[in-house]
Amino acid sequence: DVGFILAVVDKLIAEGKVDAGRVYVAGHSNGGFLALTLACTHAERFAGIGVVAATLPKAECAPSRALPIMIFHGTKDPLVPFDGGGVGRKGARGVVRSNAETAQVFADQAGCQAPVRRPPIDAYPDDGTKVVVEDRLCRAAPVVNVVIEGGGHGWPGKPPRLPDGTREIDATAWLATFFLDGKLP
Repeated sequence: DVGFILAVVDKLIAEGKVDAGRVYVAGHSNGGFLALTLACTHAERFAGIGVVAATLPKAECAPSRALPIMIFHGTKDPLVPFDGGGVGRKGARGVVRSNAETAQVFADQAGCQAPVRRPPIDAYPDDGTKVVVEDRLCRAAPVVNVVIEGGGHGWPGKPPRLPDGTREIDATAWLATFFLDGKLP
């Protein structure tokens, strides 16, 4: 998958269809794991990544440079445990780090201070979720962790795409804004 994604990016850049300094990758669940893999192995190729409902595996991750990242994760995700552990319905699809550990890997690379939590977003109390954004003051690249308290495995949106999602925010719009603010040097 990594080779395929890199080949597609190279082809689009060679054809002049993509600005090499503005290549971003975002994914949900397995796609989020792929985005994290690309960040760990080819950070120099991307201007930023977005991850929904995925965390880093317990394996080594040493990005080649600081990389802007925005992570969205529900605290009640039944497939990718927020606090780390076994992935999948029975936990048999590998072991992952926690949401906090995942954010910290990228924060360490970017020279970030401890996270500062914004006040919760709870415009729709009936959906059973609140959103807390953890921002960090970083020297090299922004690291934003969006914690969906009470959220599950769904992509945050309006309306939620899965029953365990949240209506509080729209991850697609947030990622678009986040990506538009960045470009490779």
